[in-house]
Amino acid sequence: MKNNIKNIKGFVLGFGCCALLTSGIAYAADAVKLDAYFGVKLMQNGIDKTPQEDDLKPFIANGRTYVPLKAVGDLLGVDVNWDGANTAVVIGKRIEGTPLELPAVSLGDPSNSSMLIQEKLESNQTMTINKKNYGNIGFSLTSAHSSAWAGDSGKGIGNIVYLKFTPNNQFSSLVLSLGMDDINQNGSYGLIRNVTFKDQNGNVLKDISLGKGSIQEAISINLKGVVGLQVEVTGAGRATVDFINPILK
Repeated sequence: MKNNIKNIKGFVLGFGCCALLTSGIAYAADAVKLDAYFGVKLMQNGIDKTPQEDDLKPFIANGRTYVPLKAVGDLLGVDVNWDGANTAVVIGKRIEGTPLELPAVSLGDPSNSSMLIQEKLESNQTMTINKKNYGNIGFSLTSAHSSAWAGDSGKGIGNIVYLKFTPNNQFSSLVLSLGMDDINQNGSYGLIRNVTFKDQNGNVLKDISLGKGSIQEAISINLKGVVGLQVEVTGAGRATVDFINPILK
């Protein structure tokens, strides 16, 4: 151990992220005793910004360096708070509002089954993108489109799935994350999904393109004056798009 690593202290560490949030929170499930080595510095842009408070100082235990989230948040100017009701650490702004209801679903040409092979809407199931778990709050749209009808852009008229919502001009924005779920991809790297948000007059509010393993987080869509919201999902092949934690504000 290097000479600048000093102040060996034995203590009980609970394997819960809140144990490193602040010293004022206790959450020790399956606790074990560790030897912690203090004296680690926090450097930012060449400047020593190691916290003076003992409960915010980084340390080394079992060969790993631990830095309290509160200390990192202070360095980066990001709020870090503990949500005891949901047993969660909240990094950044807390997103609060009304959960987006499940939409009505319609197809570009439901009479022609050769154009759109399948569509399925599921809610509150585990969403996994690029092998990372994004929880189960929201809904997923699985659709299988015929590339013969989609053309190069994947926007053939028979290949559109319409999701329809009715915010009724009661909200200022919709905040959500969008990603291409790992399921149904069959090793293909050519799958693309275009997700277009439109108002009741057909004006485009937001246009998102997703590929295999991709995700766009904290998307904000302006809903001022929007009575009816329509989401168009296009693209050839079979894939699943996750609508993660959609909140109306």
